[in-house]
Amino acid sequence: MRLWSLSSILFAVAVSIALPAAAESPPPGSYQGTCTNIKVQKLLGGPGKNLTATCQKKSGTPVDAALALPCGGDIRNENGSLVCKSGPNPFAPPPGSYMAQCKNADMAGPILRASCKASDGSRVNTTINTLDCRGRDISVKPNGKLTCK
Repeated sequence: MRLWSLSSILFAVAVSIALPAAAESPPPGSYQGTCTNIKVQKLLGGPGKNLTATCQKKSGTPVDAALALPCGGDIRNENGSLVCKSGPNPFAPPPGSYMAQCKNADMAGPILRASCKASDGSRVNTTINTLDCRGRDISVKPNGKLTCK
């Protein structure tokens, strides 16, 4: 019986080491065009996060780069260094009434992705092409899906 407990513990430890934690999506930014191996890493012992990547210098040489998050603007690759340029983020989700019911909103090109609350309280992962909503409010249908008003 004791051997079974020890082997169960060792198996559980091995599985927990082998299975990676769910990766957080990297923030949008122009750096994604010239950087690879992009990851968001939580800092040990604190709530902070770092963005890490391998970015090209102007010479084409790849170098490791890091940036403390969050960034309130565009994240750029400036000669191999990740830099947060403050100001309006061209990759920020557009304003709209959906923001009151949705979280984790981000953009993938013109596609707005978000997790929105349906009228029954469930969360729905939904997308909408913002080009179809020019000048109109983006809101949430009762089923939790994004729509243009």
